[in-house]
Amino acid sequence: MTVSCKYRLMKNLPLHIALRYLGASNHSHLSVFMSRLAVLGLVFSTAILILILSVMNGFDREMRESILGVIPNISVSPLNHTSQQDWDNIKKRVETESSVISAGYSIEAFGVASSASTVKAIAISGIDPEFEVRNSEIEKFMISGGLSSLTSNLWGIVLGRTLAEDLGVGVGGSTEIYSSRLTQNPVAVMPTFKRFTVVGIYDVGTQTLDSEMVMINIDAARRLTRLRSGSTNLNIRIADVLDADEIARDLRKALSDEISVVSWTSSLGSIYENIRLSRSIVGLMLWFLVMIAVFNLVVSLRMVVREKRGDIAILKAMGGSQWLIAKIFLLQGLGIAIVGAGVGLCLGVLGALNIDTFLSFLENQLGRRIMSKEIYPLDFLPIDLRIFDIALIICGVIFLSVFASMLPAFRAAKSNPVVMLRGDS
Repeated sequence: MTVSCKYRLMKNLPLHIALRYLGASNHSHLSVFMSRLAVLGLVFSTAILILILSVMNGFDREMRESILGVIPNISVSPLNHTSQQDWDNIKKRVETESSVISAGYSIEAFGVASSASTVKAIAISGIDPEFEVRNSEIEKFMISGGLSSLTSNLWGIVLGRTLAEDLGVGVGGSTEIYSSRLTQNPVAVMPTFKRFTVVGIYDVGTQTLDSEMVMINIDAARRLTRLRSGSTNLNIRIADVLDADEIARDLRKALSDEISVVSWTSSLGSIYENIRLSRSIVGLMLWFLVMIAVFNLVVSLRMVVREKRGDIAILKAMGGSQWLIAKIFLLQGLGIAIVGAGVGLCLGVLGALNIDTFLSFLENQLGRRIMSKEIYPLDFLPIDLRIFDIALIICGVIFLSVFASMLPAFRAAKSNPVVMLRGDS
């Protein structure tokens, strides 16, 4: 045998032996059980980690793109009456900020929606329909009618699906809207009200928006609230919603003390922070689950090392180096990690892509909704499979498995062949 042939043989020997040990059927029942338990542990911990983080990422995405795409990122409102000319100057000043995408006028008020069947408290938003269609995400959530209908129909109204169902109205139906602003006549003090025709219904998927917010033309809102001139709000959209607090602070410094500047975090910040905190806590707990699976892998390899004492002693007697011996069990640990992480990846991705089907089946079996708008910010499980997160999970599982395999591998490499043969006999 030439030197080169011998070198190639010794180079590939650890891989051949590791593959043989992985596929061997002559291990003890306990060793086989622990090996399978290690693989199953890695499979399920990887799959669950991918699935849960995809759901958490989905909630994060829905908050950014859906909910925060519908409501103003920053609202500017006067503490005292402000003329339209003053509003125009404020708007020009706001639009000079590089991070501001757009700014539009609105009139915000509270009121009551009434129909033949019920009465509901609502938040009235008087908007410029053309501006909202261009700058808001609400149009993509319309399930009937459209926001642009508010342009041609002054007394039209767009409301959420939940509110429409509670009021028992659809597109073409009508509802009376009462403003919180009171008017006085010789007989009594009464709220102003007007009958509106439903021209659109949206479904964002959140309890707060779908059951409380209604949108009407800003001119109709001005008449309903008896606002003589000006507006009550300047709605601002920015490039990155996570910068809202910082931009709001800058605007407070730049504008008058009689102007209130509020970011979306004042109303929804706690929900968003809870989602991010839950993502971190759940992710940490699931990584502990991976660690348990890795511990099973270490136990499994320790048992294989104990069973293969004779083979290890023979390899050492033939001149096998410590690195050659260690490499065998490191490769075996790597093989188990690749199989476990690979199968877990497939199960996790398949589970994430079909979670809606599973959730519907579970709800049908239980006879009730699991994702209720009254409890959760969304009434469905959003999924966002991020390549970076998946790659990080797979690499993390494989790295931890190989790192943990070093303990039994180097323990076997440093063992005394004479003692091992004596113990094997």
